[in-house]
Amino acid sequence: MDVMSYGGAEGDTDHQIVITKLREKLCIANRESETIKLSEQKSNSNSQILADSSNINDYINNEIDVNKMWEAIRETMKSAAKERVGEKKQQKNKLWFDEECLKLHKIRKQTGQRWLSNKSEANTNRYSNAKRNATRGFRNKKREYLTQKIREIERNGKTKNIRDLYKVVNSLRKGYQPRLGMIRNERGDLQADPTKIVDVWKSYFDKLLNVHNGEQTEECEIHTAEPWIPEPTEIEMSVKKLKNFKSPGIDNIPAELIKAGGTALIKELHN
Repeated sequence: MDVMSYGGAEGDTDHQIVITKLREKLCIANRESETIKLSEQKSNSNSQILADSSNINDYINNEIDVNKMWEAIRETMKSAAKERVGEKKQQKNKLWFDEECLKLHKIRKQTGQRWLSNKSEANTNRYSNAKRNATRGFRNKKREYLTQKIREIERNGKTKNIRDLYKVVNSLRKGYQPRLGMIRNERGDLQADPTKIVDVWKSYFDKLLNVHNGEQTEECEIHTAEPWIPEPTEIEMSVKKLKNFKSPGIDNIPAELIKAGGTALIKELHN
């Protein structure tokens, strides 16, 4: 453990900040996901973002391997979606903290540093006023933000927009929840090491799937029919039945993109 004190940090006090460094790692960093997070406003307004895209035929050409054909379709869909819809921007935790709040924070920090260097009566009064103005400004901004969210909840309730209603309610009720990559083993202890997490899952599935425990099983002959090839109309109906706002599969392609592919994507999926 490494403990050091640092001066000059703005903490609304005359005490110096103490930073402690621990060698033990309590949680692992989240792995980067390749899932496409598109802008909701643009994706709702553009229902056919890939309908008139001719890039699919340009990438596929005369490929015979099914895996290579699907990889070409997937990359084309991702590039077209990023170009026409755009990726969803990551939002900050405190949405109410704007430029005005940042300005008040800088003023409080500067006056605090002057007061630490020279604790005169004038600097003390300036620092007290700066702290008072910053606290009042932060409180008013947060109150305006909560009032706006409450009005948004009322508006979504009147228009029967249930998804956005619960989205705002959960953001206010739950707040920020960090994601920890931990798991409990058979004894109930938390495991944060990636190798130990893999061992826990290995032991779990080993007991779940190997139910015969080395017993001899009878082999039976299974007669299979010829592979059934669906018609393009059946593929189109299946695509239309896909539900929106669901987690994507292993290819990280949301259902909204497949629906927006149009006839060009339906044709290539059938091929």
